[in-house]
Amino acid sequence: MGVNKVELDPKQAIRLFQAASVGKLIGGLIHNINGPLHTLGMEMDVMGFLLNKSSDTNPDILKDFAKRLSRMGEEFEKLNSMIRQAADRADTYSALPSAYLNINHLLREELEFLKANLYFKHHVETVMDLQ
Repeated sequence: MGVNKVELDPKQAIRLFQAASVGKLIGGLIHNINGPLHTLGMEMDVMGFLLNKSSDTNPDILKDFAKRLSRMGEEFEKLNSMIRQAADRADTYSALPSAYLNINHLLREELEFLKANLYFKHHVETVMDLQ
């Protein structure tokens, strides 16, 4: 198997290094965010458990609290998903490309990542027909 050589001018090499550095920084940031996020998730679980265990609280208050806790859980899952996507993206940009690349998977993940942009989410119509 032969060795492929790629020549980069200094500007291209600097851009490549910067992209890899940003990927590594984002990976560290995501790692640091996961701890507090995990703690919040556990606290929400405990609150739900205590809510279900409570028998002397007004039923209307319990119902409202349960509804709010459910919405918090949904938003928590969305945030978790965005963090996983950003971590995957950071890994992709900070690592050397693999020999096999699933373009369909990459396009789906890129589309999900772009949905975090409010303009894209509300003003750009996307249609994907991937086989």
